[in-house]
Amino acid sequence: MTDKVVEKYLNNFSLINTQGLEAFAQEQSKLLSPDLVATTTDYRGTLTKHGIDGFFRGLAEWSKHFQSNHQSRKEFLEDTPVRVSVRVLNRLGLVIPVNGRTVSEENEHEWTEEFEVGSDGLITKVHVTVHLKEPRS
Repeated sequence: MTDKVVEKYLNNFSLINTQGLEAFAQEQSKLLSPDLVATTTDYRGTLTKHGIDGFFRGLAEWSKHFQSNHQSRKEFLEDTPVRVSVRVLNRLGLVIPVNGRTVSEENEHEWTEEFEVGSDGLITKVHVTVHLKEPRS
């Protein structure tokens, strides 16, 4: 991977399972610009938060609706020193059922994460998009 800060950002999520949320927050904060713009788009609409604290508030809100084991496979769609786009491939838990489902299998959703990195090497933008596909009958 070209951009090491995004690689570390993605790897830090495993800290939640191994060392807890506090360790995760401490390490993740080192990678985020104070001017960060963090956006999520999913079946609820689009939510934008600003700054490092906003990022963690947005993540907490997202976690009320989705669960992941943080060991997801990733497919890099774009990988440059200033812009990275990643498709996340995994099973996604739906905390609040959607169309009667509490789990979205890998082939039942599209999950992408897009990043921009500033000249200071910190992440300035994160946009997470999760589109649930219509269930097949």
